[in-house]
Amino acid sequence: MSLENKTKELYNIFKGLPSGNPIVRENTENDAFEIVVYDILFRKNKFNRDLTIEDLEEIENCIPAPPDDGIDIFFEDEDDEKYPFHIVQVKNTSLMPREIKDCFATMKRTMKSYTENTGSIGNNLKTVMSNYSFDPKCLDKCKYYVVHSGDTKDITDQNLDENIITTEQLNVILASVPSYSVPREELEIDHENNFIGYSKINNPNVEKSAYQVNLNAYDLAILCRKYINTEIGRNILFGQNVRESIIKGSKTYEGMCATIDNEPENFWFYNNGITIIANDISIITKDNKTFFQLKNFSIINGAQTTSTFSNYLKEAIINKDDDKQEKLKKVFVAARLVQTGTNKELKRNITIYNNTQNPISSRDMVANNEEQLQLQKKLKDNTPSIFMQIRRGELKPKSESYLKFRIISNDEIAQLCFAGFLKKPFTSKDKKSTLFNRDNSNSNYIINQDYDSVFKYSLVEGENGELFKRNNHDIDELLFVRFLHDKAKKFQKDFYEKQLETYKSDLNNSKSESEKKTINGKIESLNRIKQINSINTFYNIALYWELKRKFDVMLEFSNLVFDIEKYFSDKASANSLNKDFAKVFNVLTISIFNEKCGGNPSQFSRAKKSQEIFFDTLEEKMSLSTEIMEGYQSFVEKYKINI
Repeated sequence: MSLENKTKELYNIFKGLPSGNPIVRENTENDAFEIVVYDILFRKNKFNRDLTIEDLEEIENCIPAPPDDGIDIFFEDEDDEKYPFHIVQVKNTSLMPREIKDCFATMKRTMKSYTENTGSIGNNLKTVMSNYSFDPKCLDKCKYYVVHSGDTKDITDQNLDENIITTEQLNVILASVPSYSVPREELEIDHENNFIGYSKINNPNVEKSAYQVNLNAYDLAILCRKYINTEIGRNILFGQNVRESIIKGSKTYEGMCATIDNEPENFWFYNNGITIIANDISIITKDNKTFFQLKNFSIINGAQTTSTFSNYLKEAIINKDDDKQEKLKKVFVAARLVQTGTNKELKRNITIYNNTQNPISSRDMVANNEEQLQLQKKLKDNTPSIFMQIRRGELKPKSESYLKFRIISNDEIAQLCFAGFLKKPFTSKDKKSTLFNRDNSNSNYIINQDYDSVFKYSLVEGENGELFKRNNHDIDELLFVRFLHDKAKKFQKDFYEKQLETYKSDLNNSKSESEKKTINGKIESLNRIKQINSINTFYNIALYWELKRKFDVMLEFSNLVFDIEKYFSDKASANSLNKDFAKVFNVLTISIFNEKCGGNPSQFSRAKKSQEIFFDTLEEKMSLSTEIMEGYQSFVEKYKINI
């Protein structure tokens, strides 16, 4: 599907929404292009599913309705420690370098103004920003993007936090994401017929399955730059590689650049080369030149080398250094081209064995592990049935139907398990990026200690991970509580925004300075509470399960479950449950955060010691009053039924 068709599709879904202050205005189809950009840059590689009307709340949280103060998308990636905040300006026109520079300046100026005075920006952007814990310290953790339909990909004096994305690159993503590989390209080798073919079977009539060739660094740099923005933080050219590309400024990077500068012809001798796997490889000869046509391919070893070529060329273009570009054209690397067909196991093994010098495990690499397959089967085959995705982009069987909250990825269910079952909300967030990394220091671990505590599968009683110890009703409740938290969070957000509007009205009508100071204090306090409401997910889930552990046996609630059928068939009942969940659990979690965070909720949530402080404070509150137990009891009696 083209960008144009995708824009039309999303326009028809979201036009006029949300009502009252629409992000996509009636008869303004181009408004939907911002949603297309958001979908491609921040969702496609994570979810691999199309946006629907059910995703409106997600879109509201990161795309301000027009007018938007020059910021079309504000997205927080909690897994990105260095640059968690992504800020985008979208222009469906071709921009000149000067215009692109102005776009970056506008976005940075707006963000700085927001940190100095939240009232300095418009209400639409402010509404989006209120979903995030963003303060002056966050300014150094932002990446800025300008999306336009022209050819300019780099500008003079471009900063490291500035990224330029063209619509050509967006189209590449649409074609690339389903297979996490480049659909099709042709690569020229150094000399006509200068390659060695290899076949598993020593038979001249059998098609070769691999080739040894020499590729030019300049050509690889152009290829890398073409696909550089096909996934935020990762290049689709390396989509099946287990290792990230090289960090600019590292010793390895500087060493390769020095070789290109001083002895480009010798780079081939100093470098180990690259490996490319492709579904299909064919040889083409044009004008006495040999090209290899690759289909659905990825560089699975050599991302560091290829990224160095790309960065080297980028700097040469920005600085208009023709000499450097000519030097890069003199560099060649040895390359192995391996034809795998659609054999997933062969692709996986080649990728792993080509990266054994620095063993790395990932979610994809454990997808076929026994414990993952057994847990997926356990959740799917028991009641209530839950579909756990064990690899990226995995879809539920078409013949089966699941409520939305019962479809969850294995990394997300692990996070919920840490928070709810294991009473470790800090670990929920802290370990997500390393949960699937193999720990070779102790052979007793399948993967690592945290992974095993959740996923370990054993026939020996007592040795299983937590998710195997729990029945499907427990896990279903864990998932439903996360679902309720999100609904309650939205309810709380709307409640706080109405309060803020009242305070602002009072501020405009106030006459004395002391009265204004008091109201400003209330506004500041409420804004902090709004921040807490947006970041306390795992702590709120942990609080719910702590109350459940404390009171269920005492109150004889152990055999009760949520009446989920009623929730999804009776809108009034659902609204009531959402509101009461907010009042009983969200408000309590927020009050503990507000009491103990010392003015910086975001920093508090990221500190390990906060976990202990949180539960100690909860325990203290329960010991001083029966109010928490009584609120829990009333909630359960109202919304749960016998199994």
